[in-house]
Amino acid sequence: MEPIGTFYAGILDYGAQEPDFEGMAEAVNFLRGANMKVIVGKAACEGGRTRFPFLLKEPDKPLVGLGSSNAKNGVMAMKRVFDNCEVTYHEVAPSAGNAPQLHLIAEVAAMDPEHEVARPRDFHPADEAQRALASDPFANLIGLEEQRRVVFEIGNAVVKHGREALESAHMVFTGPPGTGKTELARRLLAYYDAAGVTSGKGVFVKADAADLIGRFVGHTPHLVRSMVRRAYGGILFIDEAYRLIGRGANDYGREAVDTLNEMLDADRDRFICIAAGYPDQMDLLMESNPGLRDRFGFRVAFESYRDDELADIFRLFARTKGFTLSEGAERELPGAVAGLRGKPGFANARSVRRLFDRVVIKQALRADNAVMEAADVRAALADPDMGAARERAVGFV
Repeated sequence: MEPIGTFYAGILDYGAQEPDFEGMAEAVNFLRGANMKVIVGKAACEGGRTRFPFLLKEPDKPLVGLGSSNAKNGVMAMKRVFDNCEVTYHEVAPSAGNAPQLHLIAEVAAMDPEHEVARPRDFHPADEAQRALASDPFANLIGLEEQRRVVFEIGNAVVKHGREALESAHMVFTGPPGTGKTELARRLLAYYDAAGVTSGKGVFVKADAADLIGRFVGHTPHLVRSMVRRAYGGILFIDEAYRLIGRGANDYGREAVDTLNEMLDADRDRFICIAAGYPDQMDLLMESNPGLRDRFGFRVAFESYRDDELADIFRLFARTKGFTLSEGAERELPGAVAGLRGKPGFANARSVRRLFDRVVIKQALRADNAVMEAADVRAALADPDMGAARERAVGFV
């Protein structure tokens, strides 16, 4: 049995200075490039100070030029790389005594630094929209009333009677791209965290077939189990899950399905899995392994948005980004949204997002204010890129 290893938890304290989020991401990626397993959390701002929690696993080998000549290579590397802030730390050991940290320790232990890429937005504090979701996780969610009802009722049953009352709380989300599957899953986590169904720590792990299928014998089960462990206390969202058995998939894809099937049952009380994709392809996936359909206790169907709902989504984008629509733009919007359906590669809310981005660009060419006019909407819709055919609509909102 391999040793568990040594872990350190700590704080990066920037005091009153403004953190360089891009620099932080580069620093974390530099350390991971040196095969160091480290995660840094979001900013916590209090009393005029900005702090970031971090957790790392001590490297098995010395970090040449970064660590120390003795122990504590990892934390010494953190102090050297993050030399523009105060770095404090303490050792943590995986045990029942520090159960709240166990899932984070497991996540760090299972990291593959070569493929874990940090981004500046990973460290940003929760914005106003995220804080609003904390009080109402389903705020400003357009359409999806029936889907919200289903996931609410599942959560309500678990809150009242416990996870053991349901055979399975795993779900299948079916529908075309851009119909809100990923967005509802993220909102669902916020609701479940607040209700006590999940851990309350915002654990949302998004994966696709490439994240779960290995490249050599014995690699696939490790990938699947590592991804599931990362989702302990939260939601594992598998995007386009049918690709595990789709065209081009190999025997490793079937192995991923088999391993996932085992963990959906064995660890069913430790995480919630949501598998998403087109209805017909998801049916084929469910039939690929005996018992897989039973592991997913609920199926939630998503339909294409109506034109008025798509227009409301556009207005929501504008309001969230600080823009207003003139009366002329309001009159132009319904026809523009209807016209999107005739464009190649139409993908519901994804196409509305593309239209909105292009309206912003056209508006910025015309004026210095934040008012969108009818001419901006017409110019954006006529942009050749809005009609560019795609080989396939990929991903979800």
